[in-house]
Amino acid sequence: DGRRRYVYDELYIRQCSSDMLAQEMKNRTQGYRCEAFIIDYHGSIRTEAGGSTIAKQYVEAFQKAKVRSRSTGHGFIEAGAGGKGTVEHAVHKVRDWMLPTEEDGKPAIQIFSHCRRLIADVQGMHNKMVSGVFTDKPEEQSRHAGAALRYGVMHGLKYVKPVKLKK
Repeated sequence: DGRRRYVYDELYIRQCSSDMLAQEMKNRTQGYRCEAFIIDYHGSIRTEAGGSTIAKQYVEAFQKAKVRSRSTGHGFIEAGAGGKGTVEHAVHKVRDWMLPTEEDGKPAIQIFSHCRRLIADVQGMHNKMVSGVFTDKPEEQSRHAGAALRYGVMHGLKYVKPVKLKK
């Protein structure tokens, strides 16, 4: 129906480097091309010891591994760039997508049960408590899969029919 979104896979690599991610993306997407890659703007503009930004390192690793998307090539859409939405706004939007829809009573976003890290992150999301009262601000925790879901939801995750690559 175009309103339903599905999270059917997740990729989380501990102590991951840009080369490791690029190689695993190449393995996971064999024969298919992703629509777009999204990156955390604020985290990706940091410069590391080698002198280049994290984003530049990922772009170079994707180029080297020949991993590309249809709309961003080897590059990324920058989530959170230029103050385009706060974490609070993004969390509220994720919650909206998880509410039952009027059409069939199911949430607009469906997460496959084998996406265990994302499910754990979503279940662990809660608002800050100050003096025994919950605020409107989400608790800042290291929840990478949950953050990735926020970036996707803020992007809109419009359905694009998959295209199988020619051999």
